[in-house]
Amino acid sequence: MFGISAIGLIGSLITATIGAVIVLWLVSVFSRPRGD
Repeated sequence: MFGISAIGLIGSLITATIGAVIVLWLVSVFSRPRGD
């Protein structure tokens, strides 16, 4: 049981990390000036 919950915890941490990276990337893309 502990292994399953550990996998779930690691999976949610990975999901949160990927989500944060995507959000930061989108913010940097959309805040870039449009002059290129």
